[in-house]
Amino acid sequence: LHSQNNIVLYLDLSPNNILVSHDMIKLIDFGAARCITDDQNVSLSTIGFAAPEQRESFVIDTRSDIYGIGALMYFLLTGRI
Repeated sequence: LHSQNNIVLYLDLSPNNILVSHDMIKLIDFGAARCITDDQNVSLSTIGFAAPEQRESFVIDTRSDIYGIGALMYFLLTGRI
């Protein structure tokens, strides 16, 4: 999503938004997704997985998704948010 001409931020990476099958992983629920050109704040993300700038209503960018990946990995490894 980040490599598109108009960068798309997913902004809600959490276990509830990932479907895993035997040969594929799919992201679902693009309700919080935004093009980076939208220049807006988003507060629709799952609590515990949202980047600080989303919770504090600051401007978001690709780092917000990277934070979400880290939060998801932490949850998968520890079982805690």
